[in-house]
Amino acid sequence: EYPDLIDPSPGRWVGSKAGGVLGKVRFLYFSPREYVVIFGSPTGTQGFSGRYKHVDIHKFLLAGQIDSYDLESEDTMPLPTLHPG
Repeated sequence: EYPDLIDPSPGRWVGSKAGGVLGKVRFLYFSPREYVVIFGSPTGTQGFSGRYKHVDIHKFLLAGQIDSYDLESEDTMPLPTLHPG
């Protein structure tokens, strides 16, 4: 519906370290209120992924997995692991 908003050019990967997660990010779309990125890392990473309880965030996982924990809970059990698909 909005093809002119997606950047189709190759390259433009930017190094990113956010919350201890080191990788490369490729912005496909960016506006003051929302963005679409591809985040990749060639190795396993640990750190804060940016998953918030009160914000509408969508994640599409192409490979690997995302493990998460509720740091505000006294229960130390991990939350369900996210896998591709």
